[in-house]
Amino acid sequence: MINNETTTPAARPGCARTPATRKKFDILNSENISYGFRRNLLGLKLPGFLLNAVIVATCLAIFWHRWPVDLSNTFEAKPLAVVVIAVLHAIYMVLFVTEAGVFEAARTYARQLLLCTQSPHLGGVPKRQTAAKSRNAKVATPERKKKAS
Repeated sequence: MINNETTTPAARPGCARTPATRKKFDILNSENISYGFRRNLLGLKLPGFLLNAVIVATCLAIFWHRWPVDLSNTFEAKPLAVVVIAVLHAIYMVLFVTEAGVFEAARTYARQLLLCTQSPHLGGVPKRQTAAKSRNAKVATPERKKKAS
């Protein structure tokens, strides 16, 4: 296993992440984590609902099997707490895990990525041409064409 903290970027093919670059691009890293978390959570929304349904059905079967339920007994009161947590989790998934949230995280991450490409840590901002140089480069006079030939 490669230790990412001590090996040089050259020793890790395709990876130039070091503690120094992580510190320089901390905001970008945070936005990447946020985007990945939201995207994965949206992808696990349906399995989460199915798991909540199985848990609630199991707890209801326990209640049905032990009817009448004595909530003073801690063993019989725990499935009720599990049902409440599963229902709250399902409500959270319905209200807060949406494609709009993932899209917002993607836009924020993309904005930070674009801002980081102009970072001085990557070799600086590309130099802009002066107005005179750009005009000379655009206008091709017959004299210049002859010199180029």
